[in-house]
Amino acid sequence: MTVFILILLLILATVSAVYFYITKLSKDGAYSKLSSHLQDSNRLELEHYAKILAVMDEIDCAILSNASFEHVVGLLFSHVPSFIPCNVIAVAQLDKDPADPSSTLAATQDGKRHHLATGLDKSLKKILNEHANGYLVEPNETYASIAPLLGLGAKRILMLPLFRDAQLSAVLYLGFEENVQLVGDTRRISRYIADRLSVALTLVLREKSLYYQENFDEVTLLPNRRACRERLSFEISRAQRYKFKIAVLYISLDGFKKVNDATGYAGGDAILKQVGQRLQINLREPDLVSRFGNDEFVVILPNVTGTSGVSKVAEKLIEFLSHQFSYDEHQYFLNSNIGISVYPEDGLTVDLLIQNADTAMARVKAGGVERFMFHEANMNTQAISRLALERDLRKALNSNELFLVYQPQINLRNGKIIGAEVLVRWQHPSKGVIPPIEFIPIAEESDLIEQLGEYVRKMACMQYKTWQAQGIAPSRIALNVSSAELMRQAFTANFLALLQETGVHPSDIVLEITESLLLDVPGHVNTSLQHLRKQGMRIAIDDFGTGYSSLSYLAKLPFDVLKIDRSFLAEIDKPSANNEIVSVIIDLAHHLNKTVCAEGLENETQLEFLKARGCEAAQGYFLSMPLSVEAFEKFAIQNAQPKNS
Repeated sequence: MTVFILILLLILATVSAVYFYITKLSKDGAYSKLSSHLQDSNRLELEHYAKILAVMDEIDCAILSNASFEHVVGLLFSHVPSFIPCNVIAVAQLDKDPADPSSTLAATQDGKRHHLATGLDKSLKKILNEHANGYLVEPNETYASIAPLLGLGAKRILMLPLFRDAQLSAVLYLGFEENVQLVGDTRRISRYIADRLSVALTLVLREKSLYYQENFDEVTLLPNRRACRERLSFEISRAQRYKFKIAVLYISLDGFKKVNDATGYAGGDAILKQVGQRLQINLREPDLVSRFGNDEFVVILPNVTGTSGVSKVAEKLIEFLSHQFSYDEHQYFLNSNIGISVYPEDGLTVDLLIQNADTAMARVKAGGVERFMFHEANMNTQAISRLALERDLRKALNSNELFLVYQPQINLRNGKIIGAEVLVRWQHPSKGVIPPIEFIPIAEESDLIEQLGEYVRKMACMQYKTWQAQGIAPSRIALNVSSAELMRQAFTANFLALLQETGVHPSDIVLEITESLLLDVPGHVNTSLQHLRKQGMRIAIDDFGTGYSSLSYLAKLPFDVLKIDRSFLAEIDKPSANNEIVSVIIDLAHHLNKTVCAEGLENETQLEFLKARGCEAAQGYFLSMPLSVEAFEKFAIQNAQPKNS
């Protein structure tokens, strides 16, 4: 560029000298006319080169200020057409996937930007390597890689190669109309522009390379210790603001040294890559897995809700890391130990959380029994207990340990049975009857809730059909359904198929859904509920009053029954705000043409209060506890209520 400027100054000096010499000879006549012509020519040439120098200077400043490559390209798109008569400009980065629409960015004369998926023909690549100053593609030449540019209006294309470390890394395309002549200055200036682009691209890639070296492990390609600590610091800031927990899992590989000694560094590196891949595919998208040391990895789990979910992740990782690893046609096995710390219980800083997870991992190694451990002892007890209960629940689903009970729902006007809520119980072989409050949350946090739900619905429908045949069936049975089940696209079809299989009509069913689920229901779930209602099924909002429904939103929900949560009935026999709340809920339901069923009815005072306010139905221990099949049949016979009465 320096040579270019010196030549330019020499030309200008020569032109000026001739101009002054001629004007000195004559102030008018032919010499005067020549002088005027040279003066105009000189001014236009100065303006032209001044514009070029200004653009070059702006590009240089952008490069020196570490501007992005895209920004430098944007400057070219904005300014180059003002001094090079091109109608299309494009830049293709050859290190990107040719199918990637961002591999080539183009701009046309009207200022529009275009993302193109282009590669580079092998023949053109060879030509550009041999023509460092550029190659002009004429209209009679055909290459697949420039077809998208021809589609933008270019007829002749000047291709200028961009080199990085002596390798062709990008191409600058300047497209021209067919009749545009490319004079020497145009080719030379185009080459200067390409050189600047090459510098910008080299700097950007070098910056990316330095960032990668600083933040990623070169063997596993995972974030390294530095990146892990930065990410954990960021997640702590978020957790402080949004009040959620973070789990840090410190993972150490047992037996890796022996494998490394047996396979050499190449084999050890290959197995570490496999370890990293297994960890990644078994984590959520927001989670981070990093290589923290030689055979140590740290996993960050943001936004966790409790120890049970974290325990499941740890168990899953341990299981997948216990599978065989392959290298050079040989199989190797590793064990893993995991120490876990939880924010904020085990620390408020990056150092404390990692240190405590490391300490817990050391305790795992020393103990030799458990494969993972929380830093806080109480969390270990809870986690181990919940995992044991989950294993037992899996067995229970296949061992007839689960059974159903039925709580009558009573018409408060005449005291007759109008329905029954189906509830599940677990007869554990060694622990006795386990209440649902203990095992339902575990089922919901695992993949067991769908299997459990299907079991309950099938057994309940079969029993209801038997009662219908005996003439003692209540008008309806109420079945609870979890959010996980409702989210499944196939839930509605599968449920209706079950009803057809068992001979139960949809109008015999009330589907109970919690208020919180309905408040955040996706579109397809809403559609499913509407479809079930059209088939005759009724939808009940369970535990109403514990969520945050707005009245306007409530009116749009697809439901038929409001179930008042038991917490509102607890203090009805005392002066309290709950009395008014219950009254308002009943009035609201009636205003929306819905019926009301109160849960947790426990005494005469509550019963009379509900009757006085027009509540249609209730259930609770004052009326009847949940009953076994035999006990319900006796109760039903004593309180026979014809259907549709």
